[in-house]
Amino acid sequence: GCKEEHAALARVIMADNARRNPHAHLKMPLSTEDVLNSRVLVWPVRLLHMSPTSCGACALVLANKDRARKAAKKPVWIKDVETAHREVSIFRGGCVEPVPGPMAIEVAAAKIYRRNGITKPAKDIDVWEIYTPSSWALFPWMEYFGICEKGQAWRLVEKEVIRIEGEIPIEPSGGVVSTNPIGASGVIRVAEAALQLRGEGGERQVTKKAETAIATAWGAAAWIVMLYLCKNL
Repeated sequence: GCKEEHAALARVIMADNARRNPHAHLKMPLSTEDVLNSRVLVWPVRLLHMSPTSCGACALVLANKDRARKAAKKPVWIKDVETAHREVSIFRGGCVEPVPGPMAIEVAAAKIYRRNGITKPAKDIDVWEIYTPSSWALFPWMEYFGICEKGQAWRLVEKEVIRIEGEIPIEPSGGVVSTNPIGASGVIRVAEAALQLRGEGGERQVTKKAETAIATAWGAAAWIVMLYLCKNL
């Protein structure tokens, strides 16, 4: 049931978010027609589906529990971290296609969820800053992270529940498709998630009460670093 229009809508939503982010690279007023009319790279992936090449940097200040409480008025806690790597994969148009066995994202997510008692990710996690290299990649990513059942991600995008004001805000910063200083892109996901938990997202602040977040870095042969962040310990 997933159509090109759904991937275009996902990109439009990310563009709408980026225009509310003063640090975003691309701040384009896109329509689904704009995306669908952009040139084909490898069908069905078009130019406006893909992440740009950006210049930029990002830094995180990390400390142990005692130092963090003294140094920061609003510390955000890294509750858990998991890394997984999948050497056998099929990479096509910014998206890794399924091969026998679980993908790296599924492995990392399962471990994080099990250790932290997360049984319903879509409800238990308030903000998602996940490394989606193209708007097409968002659909399998949402399913690998357990946000929805397999084959159902497009339905959530169609309902636009992934918007900043929605039930499952994903990429309120505009995501990697809006800003991609390669090397810093993964760190930006963590910083943006932390800003959301601190309530310092400005115009891109999600409307729901944000107390938990998932941030990820991704690349190479389906390699992922996944962080579970919390407002309170």
